[in-house]
Amino acid sequence: MNISLEHLELIPKLLNEIKSLKLTQAMGSEKRWLNSKELSDYIGYSIDSINKMVKEDVFIDGVLLSTLKKTLI
Repeated sequence: MNISLEHLELIPKLLNEIKSLKLTQAMGSEKRWLNSKELSDYIGYSIDSINKMVKEDVFIDGVLLSTLKKTLI
């Protein structure tokens, strides 16, 4: 297999790109909070309902109060 010198110069650039992709993928697989739109899609409530619950402190430290949990189950 013959590799020309001009292609050998690209190897460090390719290595950096691969490292960057791995870092991006690792960051994307971390747990994160859902935004209002994603949460409304997930639990089936309207965005307005979600926003109202946020304003009324229904969500405490990222956990639903037991009354909301009962309606979901």
